[in-house]
Amino acid sequence: MRPWLLALAASLVVSLATAFFAWRRRTLTPAARAFVALPICHAFWTSLEIVNLSTSSLDLKRFLSGAEWLAGVAMV
Repeated sequence: MRPWLLALAASLVVSLATAFFAWRRRTLTPAARAFVALPICHAFWTSLEIVNLSTSSLDLKRFLSGAEWLAGVAMV
């Protein structure tokens, strides 16, 4: 793994852990369900960014950039 991807990989792990712990507490309050969506979308965006930075195919980079945009809109 390239060194600059380590920060993204750590962010991915933190996002998935946050989503997991929020999912386990979703029955305590209705707002927890909405809180689960944000880290899941962030994990999706981060995983797409890792693949985007790792690939050398221009067509795949263009496709992943579009998918990242959709993941970013879902976070909002």
